[in-house]
Amino acid sequence: MKIQDNESFVTIQDFASADGLGLCCTCDFEGSELVLSQCFVTGVKGVRDAVDHVISANEQGGTIPYRYGLIHTMVKSEARTPGMLVSGKGNGAIATIKREWGIRRNLARKKVPVIMDLVLSLAQLQIAENKTRI
Repeated sequence: MKIQDNESFVTIQDFASADGLGLCCTCDFEGSELVLSQCFVTGVKGVRDAVDHVISANEQGGTIPYRYGLIHTMVKSEARTPGMLVSGKGNGAIATIKREWGIRRNLARKKVPVIMDLVLSLAQLQIAENKTRI
């Protein structure tokens, strides 16, 4: 954590792996520790890939940047109600985001909204970092 002008803020480097190619963080989930990289098939690289998906969607403009916000709302709805699918056909939002980001298939439904919160937060940090580099 860096201190600047008596205010503390977090940067994306606080979550980077030693080689700089992956990201990882932990949070509290129902009284136990949730390690973000353990939720992805490819570990810390999978977290980086998911963050990069969000950033590339954000850069495309139009309505594309709002896609992950909408999916996040749908995932929270599905996680609250077991057996519920917010889409009329096919897979639900949880299955879609698991497949798209490479999240482990056997992961509990209640963890997916937490994972999305973390990935979207890391993406916002990376976007802010990218703006300072320009």
